[in-house]
Amino acid sequence: MANPPLADAPSGPVLEPPVRNAIDEFRDESIRGLEKVLTDLEIDVQALWSLPRWNAETEPDPADRPSPAEVDRAAADAVGAAIATAAGHPAGAALLGLYLWMLCSDAWEHTYQFHRLTSPLRAFREQWIRHRRHADEPSRAVGDAVSVLAGSLIIETEVESALCRGELDRQAVEIRRAIACGERLGRLGEHLEGVFEPVPAALGELAESLVDYYRAVATAVATATALLEGRPAPDGALESLREAEEHFADDRIYRSEIRAHRRNLERIATAADREWLTVDDARVVYLYPFGLNGIEAADAVGAVRGDPGPVIAGIEAAAVRRSFELDDVWAGSDYLNRRFGGTAIELPPVVLRHEDGGVIAELDAEVRLSELGNHYLRLETDLDGCGPHELHFTMFRAAAEHAVITVACDEGAQWDRLSDFARDVQQGMADWLSRKTGKPVKALSGRYRVLLSIFDASAGRGPGAPEGARRPVESGMELLDLFGSQAVLPAVPNGISSICDWAGATVDKTSLLADVGGEGDLVASTVNSTVTAFLDSPSFIIGMFETVSEFVGSLDGLFSAWHDRLADHHKTVKELIASHSGDGDAADLAANVKLLREEQLELHNFAAEARSVLSLIHSPNLMTSPKDIEILLKLLRSAEVDRQELDFAGKLQELLGDRLEVHIKDLAADIETSLETARDEQDRKHQARVQAILGAVAVFGIAGGVQILQGDRVGFEPSSLIAVIGIAVLAVVVFAVVLHWSDRPKRPKGERRPAVPAPRAPTEAPVRE
Repeated sequence: MANPPLADAPSGPVLEPPVRNAIDEFRDESIRGLEKVLTDLEIDVQALWSLPRWNAETEPDPADRPSPAEVDRAAADAVGAAIATAAGHPAGAALLGLYLWMLCSDAWEHTYQFHRLTSPLRAFREQWIRHRRHADEPSRAVGDAVSVLAGSLIIETEVESALCRGELDRQAVEIRRAIACGERLGRLGEHLEGVFEPVPAALGELAESLVDYYRAVATAVATATALLEGRPAPDGALESLREAEEHFADDRIYRSEIRAHRRNLERIATAADREWLTVDDARVVYLYPFGLNGIEAADAVGAVRGDPGPVIAGIEAAAVRRSFELDDVWAGSDYLNRRFGGTAIELPPVVLRHEDGGVIAELDAEVRLSELGNHYLRLETDLDGCGPHELHFTMFRAAAEHAVITVACDEGAQWDRLSDFARDVQQGMADWLSRKTGKPVKALSGRYRVLLSIFDASAGRGPGAPEGARRPVESGMELLDLFGSQAVLPAVPNGISSICDWAGATVDKTSLLADVGGEGDLVASTVNSTVTAFLDSPSFIIGMFETVSEFVGSLDGLFSAWHDRLADHHKTVKELIASHSGDGDAADLAANVKLLREEQLELHNFAAEARSVLSLIHSPNLMTSPKDIEILLKLLRSAEVDRQELDFAGKLQELLGDRLEVHIKDLAADIETSLETARDEQDRKHQARVQAILGAVAVFGIAGGVQILQGDRVGFEPSSLIAVIGIAVLAVVVFAVVLHWSDRPKRPKGERRPAVPAPRAPTEAPVRE
């Protein structure tokens, strides 16, 4: 984006003391003062603060987070509202820009989601061009300078993006842009001297640090390029990096980054006379496992087999295969006739490109739906003539932290990363099944896994040794003695920390599996990668081992789906428990118990289903060869599948035992208490009725006595009739009162009689006009 035309710098305008203090705090790397100044201007700083934060939203699932377009709209709205207010105040837009710059700089330390960092800065620059005409001349001048500062941070993220792609040449280009931007900012700071001080002084300090730092990084990149091409480091390059560290003695971030660059380069320079690894022929497979909830695995497989050409995430399938391409070692089956198998949807080739359009790689793509529920997206490509640096970034390409590239498939939509493409394909598979079956289907992503199979490798003195100067590597275990093996044998990292950071990686010897393959064969299995070098084995043996590695790598999606089902059950149980307040009659309580029992039964059925699949995974019947089963079990342990099983079993038991069973017992006790209370109340009413009848009988007995006493008289006196009637009425009244009293609900013990409300004060009559 072009910078706005610069305004001439007038002299004289000054900031209010609170604002000057805020700028001084900014120079000391504190944002609080600016935050208060902007708040006093009635700017919503909380809305601005959340813009660059990767965790500003509450949705844990990346699929539920806002898209780049939504991020841009949110930034445009928040920054637009803020700058419309700030532009009417002296240096207001500049203060806002400084605040945004520091927010994004701070957030940069915690995320690789660079778009969230650059979106508020781009919004500021765009909105400033629209609003700068409303500002006075000094405010326009300082606002223009701060806009350049915002642009410098955007360029800095491009430098790191090139670092995270392993593109040293592109990184050098972006570094030159960053230096040029810093030099321009420095000139503006000098030009603005005396205008709204101390803003120009702060800009000058930032410009000087920016230029000095990126000159040091340029030296590191040039040194790395020379060393990896087999040339000596430029004269004095490593020493100049040490001097740069000392120059930034008071800047922890810059100092630590330059030191990391230097140490990696020193490792490479020291290893110049060692033998380096070159992979001459290899295959890399990226696995993105997922599970499906809302449909049985067998039904999902059947739905795909019955469709000639499903469209997944807008991509039309190239073909549908009724079975996986597997070796017959997977022909084993258990007593339920289950085995690892399913259907495969072949997608068009996936092409990865640089920003300039150059092809990085072309991948064969397949979505595999398994009858066991361990579904996965499979992406495959071949490698040849790769050194450690290229190998490292080939492995890293699977990670969500990889920098933006162009991922295209079937001339349709494009994605920024392989992980983004995989997520959309997985969700697209669920959406297609939902449309096909008419039932809601949900896709749950697992952790990716990278499989690297090395077929041929060579070793040469120093990096960049020509093919004729390299010797063939005869044994996979030889890789451990070659410099550069540390680029591929450890787990795939979750980010790139510095230039050639692979040089300082270490190989975890516990990841090396013994007695797998033949003598000298190497298998390095980590939490997210499996590297094999079976240099003495024929290709069909290597292919069999690759299918075992794929099976292990696909299981993570199955566990993701199971955990999601547990979460749904947990929510249902929690709601049922919350609906039980301890009150209610026995019928209501019994109904609640019935629902909980049904949920408990569903959980037991789910547990039985999961245990059955886990049992098959570890069963000797899964594969035809005991030797292959032994290899499978070793890979399962190295991939920490046993830890996932324990975690799942613990959560399942917690839900079944600690929550369901306990609350079912509590409800049963409440039901018993309710029934006992009802029986006591019934007994009380029955006893009261009996007493009422006895009272009435007693009254009639008195009446009979009166008649006896009057029996010796002759004739019938009216007074006798009146007495009998009165006694009968009295009996009825006594019976009714006692019966009514017995039917009143019994007040629980300890409950006080409600107080009689105080009489309300009489209201005044309205005054009639």
